[in-house]
Amino acid sequence: MAAGLVLCGGESRRMGSPKAWLDWRGRPLLAHMIDLLGGAGLAPLAVCAAPGQSLPMLPNEVMLVRDAQPHAGPLHGLAAGLSALEPMATRALVCPCDSPILCIELARVLLARPASVVVGLCGGVAQPFPGAYDTDIGRLARELINRGQNRLMDLLEAAPAAMVEEAELRRVDPDLRSFLNCNDPESYARAKIAAAQSV
Repeated sequence: MAAGLVLCGGESRRMGSPKAWLDWRGRPLLAHMIDLLGGAGLAPLAVCAAPGQSLPMLPNEVMLVRDAQPHAGPLHGLAAGLSALEPMATRALVCPCDSPILCIELARVLLARPASVVVGLCGGVAQPFPGAYDTDIGRLARELINRGQNRLMDLLEAAPAAMVEEAELRRVDPDLRSFLNCNDPESYARAKIAAAQSV
């Protein structure tokens, strides 16, 4: 059984308001993401947030992990979240809190590939999230951070990551909606339109 990890420690500068609290069908976006991963059978579930970050109320079974430093970037959140999950799970699906149209079948494709890190390729570019990560990769992420290598791409190169080709991803997620992020008000509006069309 794979775990589920939601990263939500970013500053949300381009959005202008905290992404975890954005409305998604009448509920906070973070609550939607937790339900999505839990409904896919992922367990345990964890959320990684910035120190002191205000969050919607989490279900009792969801572990809350705090970044060591505020807004240090997603590699830091990944390191903290995977390390917290390592005693309970060997593998985790990791996604940001602002990917509300995550296709569970796509997640299963990533998790099924036998490699310590598995990510998708879209337009020839590696997409770190959603991605499948062995939880002990948290240690490698921490080593990279300690060496001053703070980019997610540093981790994908060091692991090294296995890449799932776009054609394979499109077989389960034809429009690649799993990779739509709500980075700013415009992309948030587009995601809501795309979600309405998929109902």
